[in-house]
Amino acid sequence: MLRKSQRLNLSLPQNRKIFREKHLSSKNLTLYFRNANQFKAAVVIPKKNVPLAVDRNQVRRILYIQIRQCEKLCANKEILILYRSPNSLREKDKRKMIEKELGELLKKANLF
Repeated sequence: MLRKSQRLNLSLPQNRKIFREKHLSSKNLTLYFRNANQFKAAVVIPKKNVPLAVDRNQVRRILYIQIRQCEKLCANKEILILYRSPNSLREKDKRKMIEKELGELLKKANLF
């Protein structure tokens, strides 16, 4: 989990505009990003795609670990990650897939 000062609060109208900013997509993830004064990040996992809260939290933890690793390189960015994959993979496969796809998206966006 990120510190409160690093979390992007999507309930605020000005933060919801990130959905209209630059984005990159892969098969299972969409990365929205924009320039900002400080690093902030959020992860969105729709209940429609991952029905069980336990599984949503597991995916969220994996994504937050990856975000924390690139925090210093993305110092002046706001990042939003939208997880779009249905929950059909095993735990090991899910972790590898998320790490690979997020790494590719961050490199494409010149954030990593």
